[in-house]
Amino acid sequence: TLLLALLWPGLPWQQRHPGETRLWMLDIGQGDSFLTQFEDGRTLLMDGGPARPDAGAWVVVPALRALGIQRLDWVVASHADADHVGGLAWVLDQMPVGVLLTNGQSSDTQAWTGLMASAQRRNVPQRRLGTDVPPTPDDGPWTVLAPIPVKHRVSHSKRKRKHPPRVDTNA
Repeated sequence: TLLLALLWPGLPWQQRHPGETRLWMLDIGQGDSFLTQFEDGRTLLMDGGPARPDAGAWVVVPALRALGIQRLDWVVASHADADHVGGLAWVLDQMPVGVLLTNGQSSDTQAWTGLMASAQRRNVPQRRLGTDVPPTPDDGPWTVLAPIPVKHRVSHSKRKRKHPPRVDTNA
């Protein structure tokens, strides 16, 4: 039984992999859901797919459990569209979550209000992310690239790239 306990994927030391960050792109249909596991075992889930059918229940939580993930340090709701946050309410209801990170914009959609209700019910702290928000000691080993504050944006006519550039607001 000791060997079984040492091989169980949910044990904390089994989730650490020095020098290696792992990324899973979860197949949730329309929308997005990405799980990042950092080398120290901390986890970030970005988006949770649609609510109908509930990607949180039929893909995200089962995938997390299959990977041995027992807690999410950060859950990011990139924006309030249902195909990005619809499944996150189920995730928050099923797993311990350290903090819910959003872009600061709210919505009156059923998917968004369901997510906010789950966060409140489970006492999950919420925090806004953006390039204009200074990092906290609780932030992970990641950098916020968007949204870019209006005062730092480059007009589409002046931009030579398709994607917005990374902007360092410390200058």
